[in-house]
Amino acid sequence: MPEKILNSWKEIARYVGRGVRTVQRWERDLEFPVRRPRHKQRSAVVALPAEIDAWFLKASHRLENGGPHAAHDWRSFHDRTQLLLARATVLQANTLSLREQVARALELGDRLRDSRKSA
Repeated sequence: MPEKILNSWKEIARYVGRGVRTVQRWERDLEFPVRRPRHKQRSAVVALPAEIDAWFLKASHRLENGGPHAAHDWRSFHDRTQLLLARATVLQANTLSLREQVARALELGDRLRDSRKSA
């Protein structure tokens, strides 16, 4: 019996349990195995479940063995972490400054209220 052919982005996405845009991004960026019968960039797509399964297996082996993208992924993760840390530091400084301003405003409000009571 011939293998079922997935005939649309929706069928392919349903097969892998992801959204259509995710699968399209995988095709564009990660060489996800789809075929275009008319060999045009925007033509219809088809895919074979066996090829998709093999692609996932190959991808999992690459990740386990620190494949060619592992160093890039690690650098990207490190860079994003450093950026997040820098932004958190700025946010913490702004928070401390705002706390000081609120404390001064409350103190001035208390002084004003006390001066009005004694007058």
